[in-house]
Amino acid sequence: MAARPKGITSQFLDAAAIEKITSAVVRAVAMAVPVVPEAVASQVRVESEKAVRDISVAASAARRKIQTAVQDGLDSISARIREQEVQTLKLVDARKLVVEHPWLGQSTGGLFFCLVCTKHASLLTHNKQQQSEWIAGNSGVNPVNADCPFRKSVHSHEESAMHQLAVQFDKDRDAMPIATTFGRYTSHAEQVTENLI
Repeated sequence: MAARPKGITSQFLDAAAIEKITSAVVRAVAMAVPVVPEAVASQVRVESEKAVRDISVAASAARRKIQTAVQDGLDSISARIREQEVQTLKLVDARKLVVEHPWLGQSTGGLFFCLVCTKHASLLTHNKQQQSEWIAGNSGVNPVNADCPFRKSVHSHEESAMHQLAVQFDKDRDAMPIATTFGRYTSHAEQVTENLI
């Protein structure tokens, strides 16, 4: 015999009542069974749609971040390439100037100087001339990072009094004997000193 639920006495348990209760429970369960999976499926569908939306939003944000990072990297690389192109063009222009101006020399460090002014630096009397960047023992001229365009700087030096004086010293040295040239340089240096004082 089946176990009776506690609290229910035999007087209430006749066969017809048990049959009614059993069939009511069976019907209720039978009606609930089709609804439960549908409700569960509906809830799963809602949750999965929400998860897909969340993933889609996160993926879009990640894609934007990646695109921004890639674009920033490309912009940075492009800027460096443009800067390198400008420096290369300046160096090419400087090399062309060496061909055009045989008095230009280049140090192993890439700096340019005036061969003529360097050769006659000891004869230059003015302190500013002796400290010129165009003399090899001093700093030298950087064609890439110059304050003004290198070509303009070269032309400016070529027209300067210091360069003209050094060119004249060079011509005198070639045209006159050494003793005469030395005497002339010495007298010229004295004259420049007197003019300055």
